[in-house]
Amino acid sequence: MAAKLKPNSLKTLALALLRVLVSGLFLAAGILKLRDADATLIAVYQYKLLSWQASGVVGTLLPFVEITMALALWIPRVRLGAAVLCVCLNLLFLTALGSALARNLDVSCGCFGTTDLYTTAARRMIEDAVLLFLSLVLLRGAVIEHSARLQSKLESGK
Repeated sequence: MAAKLKPNSLKTLALALLRVLVSGLFLAAGILKLRDADATLIAVYQYKLLSWQASGVVGTLLPFVEITMALALWIPRVRLGAAVLCVCLNLLFLTALGSALARNLDVSCGCFGTTDLYTTAARRMIEDAVLLFLSLVLLRGAVIEHSARLQSKLESGK
């Protein structure tokens, strides 16, 4: 007979699967951006939110931030910070895409390097909104986990 999973086990499993999805997306995005740094710089600049020099800094750092965040989602001690960063990056991406749409800029997202050049900004906004929701669920899980860890430390007197 199959063992029944407890509700907490199901939540833990669901959060782990969600973490695989979200961290996998950010890891892939970061790696693909690293593979073509010039295209990443151009993708950042085409939003017309930053100067060429500032776009270069953001285009250079963003892949490393995405990769580090994706990996940090798996380290319990820093998971909360990584989840906060994940939500903030999604908000930043949505804001940039919304700004481009509002100004009728023809931008290719650049989210996954040169692999998504023909994805429209409107479609990417929908995808990023879903990713934001998933990131918020991860953040909630990280807050609960962090609170439980602090509660345990308080109770044990450490």
